[in-house]
Amino acid sequence: MGFSVTRTGSTAGSLPVFYTVRGIAMAGVDYNALVGTVIILAGSLGAIVTVAIRDDKGVEPQETMRWDRIPWSFRSLLFWTIAPRVTKR
Repeated sequence: MGFSVTRTGSTAGSLPVFYTVRGIAMAGVDYNALVGTVIILAGSLGAIVTVAIRDDKGVEPQETMRWDRIPWSFRSLLFWTIAPRVTKR
């Protein structure tokens, strides 16, 4: 699972995009923690942030994550859902 970040305008230089992640799903438990920055390289229109989901083997309710781009004045929201995991014992 992951999300893409795109830009418009000049691609002459690299562009760092800063973000935060929050929600019911917990970093380090439900998915590998993210660094909070993705770089759109010079000459590129976008980059992909990969979210590695962890299988913690438990039966859990549906969990959600929210991605917010920083600075807040240019806020961009992205929502996705981690489906419940059912384990047979």
